[in-house]
Amino acid sequence: TAQYGPPPTAQYGPPPTAQYGPPPTAQYGPPPTAQYGPPTAYGPPTSYGPPTSYGPPPAPYGPPSAKSSKAAVFTAVGVVIALLAGLGVWFFAFRDAKPSGKDSPQQAAAQLFADIDNGDLIALADSFDPVEAQFVDDLASDVLTHFKRIGLLTDEATVGDSTGSRVSIKGITFDDSAAEKPLPDLTIVKLTGGTITITPAVATSSSASSSATETDLYTRLRDALSDYTQNSGLAANVSSEPTVIDIATVIKEQNNGDPIRISTVLRDGAWYPSMFYTLADYWAQSADLGTVTAADAIAPAGQPTAEAAVNAALQAVLAQNATDLIAVLAPDEMAAVHAYGRKIAGKAEPTSDAGAVKVEAEWVSTEITGGTLVSVRSLVITMDGGTTTVDIDKDAGRATVVDPEGKTQIVDITTIADLTGSTSLSDIHPNLPDFVERMLKAVMGLGIVATEVDGSFYVSPARSFTGIFTTLLSGVETRDIEMVIELLNQR
Repeated sequence: TAQYGPPPTAQYGPPPTAQYGPPPTAQYGPPPTAQYGPPTAYGPPTSYGPPTSYGPPPAPYGPPSAKSSKAAVFTAVGVVIALLAGLGVWFFAFRDAKPSGKDSPQQAAAQLFADIDNGDLIALADSFDPVEAQFVDDLASDVLTHFKRIGLLTDEATVGDSTGSRVSIKGITFDDSAAEKPLPDLTIVKLTGGTITITPAVATSSSASSSATETDLYTRLRDALSDYTQNSGLAANVSSEPTVIDIATVIKEQNNGDPIRISTVLRDGAWYPSMFYTLADYWAQSADLGTVTAADAIAPAGQPTAEAAVNAALQAVLAQNATDLIAVLAPDEMAAVHAYGRKIAGKAEPTSDAGAVKVEAEWVSTEITGGTLVSVRSLVITMDGGTTTVDIDKDAGRATVVDPEGKTQIVDITTIADLTGSTSLSDIHPNLPDFVERMLKAVMGLGIVATEVDGSFYVSPARSFTGIFTTLLSGVETRDIEMVIELLNQR
């Protein structure tokens, strides 16, 4: 067994406290089988009546009764939580440095733990597979830009301004003789021992956790949310006691005595730990499919345009053809899915109604950070002998749905108000109608992100998922934060 000692403990990470420490004990076991199968988010909804996804949920926007006002506050709190979560993502990943690999798989895995122990988030992000790190970087860059635009952070905001939990990692060991090398550019190292100590950072006052990069608006928002959660009994009990994770004990008691597997990949002559390959490996192990081999790979099948890539993914989902779907996923970011492709496809069982739904789509393409956002302009959905059409006018904030019986429904801000039984959303707050309209337009702009790799286009599931957050965040303005603060303070 070889031992790699990480540097001394340091402090890092913004709240929430536990977010940036190592995962809870139970997470070292194999993940649930279903989690890592092929994505299913690219097909049409299972119900083809008037869509319910073109606007915010109707419940929070009722008339100004005590019940509906309370719902409006919960909606506001949800926006705040989403924003603060975005801040955490930005903080975790934003950096200017380039990824730095290691000479061996064991050194790459050890550096990951060393960077955590160091509290060096810049180096931590640099330790990962450069392709994975770039994806997180692009997300973080967008979130940081929005936070500055909204007025929650100053232009000088940097990673070094943050505070949070302390994580100490000692005595990390690997069993070098048990390392597996199933592919030329993939080595699975076996973590056998060490301890991880997480000491929560519990702020004793608002000023204790303030930063020079946080604006007055951010401070007022944080304080209003804190007071609201305390007064409403929603505040979580956060322990100030350190949590110690003994890796050897976890292996013995919760992982059937098997070492913890960390997948590392070879990129341009250097080794990096890979989150996606590690997840794929654990999925394969939990499904009793064994270690990946070269025969499991599904070759990428790029498309000439971003819209063609989305169309190919859509048709693969409708046909329930997992092989074709995997082939059109981004071969760099989703390299692990391609490598484990036939294992994944083999576990995907088509149902008897494969191909029963036909969809013709017209798209709108928008260039975004790291790719192209492909959104719906119109859909023609045919199933059970009937046809439903959906036309979206994002600029007007309006969706028009015609069902198989020829009935037309318009979904816009007026519809939202009618559904809540409110004559005017301004009865809840003067700024609420404008906020809802902007968020409705943002929702109508959601879509699937395609990326270009070596001249061909592919679908990026990861960027499509995180794009939901950044697209919605683009509809938020400073006056919305002021509205949230007012609503919280009224309670």
